[in-house]
Amino acid sequence: MTAWKVLFAYCCVSFLLLTVAHSAEPVLLRMKADAGDRLLVGQRFVITVDLLTKTTFASAPAFDLPTIPGAVFMKLNDRPVVGNETIEQDTYTLQTHELWFFALHSGEFTIPQFAVRFASPKDFGQPPVDFQLSSKPVSVVARMPPEAKGLPTLLCATDFRVTEHWQPQPRPEFRVGDSLTRTLTLSASNVPAMVFPIVPQPQIVGLKAYLYSPVVNDRLERGDLYGKRVDSVTYVCEQAGDYSLPELVFPWWNTDTGRLEKVRLPAVTLRVVPSQKPSVVASASPPGPASATLGWSWAVALAGALLLASGWYYRTSFRDHWKQLIQRRRDSEAGRFADLLQACRLNNPRDSVQRLYRWLDACDSSPTGISVAEDLVCDNTPGWRQQIELLESSAVGLQPGWSGTDLIRLLHAVRDHRHFSIRSQTAAIPPLNPG
Repeated sequence: MTAWKVLFAYCCVSFLLLTVAHSAEPVLLRMKADAGDRLLVGQRFVITVDLLTKTTFASAPAFDLPTIPGAVFMKLNDRPVVGNETIEQDTYTLQTHELWFFALHSGEFTIPQFAVRFASPKDFGQPPVDFQLSSKPVSVVARMPPEAKGLPTLLCATDFRVTEHWQPQPRPEFRVGDSLTRTLTLSASNVPAMVFPIVPQPQIVGLKAYLYSPVVNDRLERGDLYGKRVDSVTYVCEQAGDYSLPELVFPWWNTDTGRLEKVRLPAVTLRVVPSQKPSVVASASPPGPASATLGWSWAVALAGALLLASGWYYRTSFRDHWKQLIQRRRDSEAGRFADLLQACRLNNPRDSVQRLYRWLDACDSSPTGISVAEDLVCDNTPGWRQQIELLESSAVGLQPGWSGTDLIRLLHAVRDHRHFSIRSQTAAIPPLNPG
């Protein structure tokens, strides 16, 4: 009887071990983070996510990454590293994905739990089944190096370049009505363009600045990212005078040398002189009796010259008048409000903030006696203050992925319920041919 009991116990244990060996999870998620000291502001923090299945991947994994205020958290749109791994006698198909985290200011951050979804059959030959796996929260502490103390944010890279291009090139003098475009190209390795610093654009009275939406061109090559952003602004000479565009300084932290470096673009001085309108001064003596034919020729030539000069002057005056009408329309409250809505439709937070201030500047004092900007801050329209705070945070890169749909709705609501008085210089457009 003892032998039978031993044999029975052996069979039970063997069955239990076999059951445990084949009860391994069909899919797994592992997450690893960089080891080392605390992170620097603007430095890349790599999180590696391993996805494992006992069969095959029937769909591309989808990462539901959270939005983290004051940081950029992204997944590289690159092909994962594929391989095989054996865990407790079970063979898994492995995909390795990289996630990048960038802190935009100093402090402690928490990357919350996020989900990863993909389809995979539970056994070979079976139809795919949808799986959803969850990560674990990760805490990150970012600090600002002592050399960069006082800076609002910092870019960390092995290389950082800023190039400048003018069209046309600055010359000794410009005339009122002339324009020139400044294009800045920022680039760095293994840094996405959304982490680059915002290019400051000073507002100078008499030298109107028209900002274009930045052009982002991040490029992946064999796992390496090359970030590139192009910022353009067009300056229109509105008034005569001497203008100075200040020096631009871009501080960044060189991770190879461990030192703070700065890219400097020198200040630019522009002289704008009044535009010259043609003046026609003609004098002719009456033909003498000795040459009547020659006198008639001079009269015909003079009449033709006067006719051409009058036509050219009228065309120039009409064009200047039309430009003034267009400019008045752009500077009117309605024109600035239309520009603000256009920036919101393009989901561009930086342009929306600037055009919001331009629109408020076109509005006179509110009925409460304080400025319209201060009055709107206290506006009780539901969601108004939250939208403004979200817009300002997005403009400085603290809230990526901003959408202007809700703000457009609130702008219409606020504008419809208020009666703004328009300044004299933004009054209604006068008739084309007054008189």
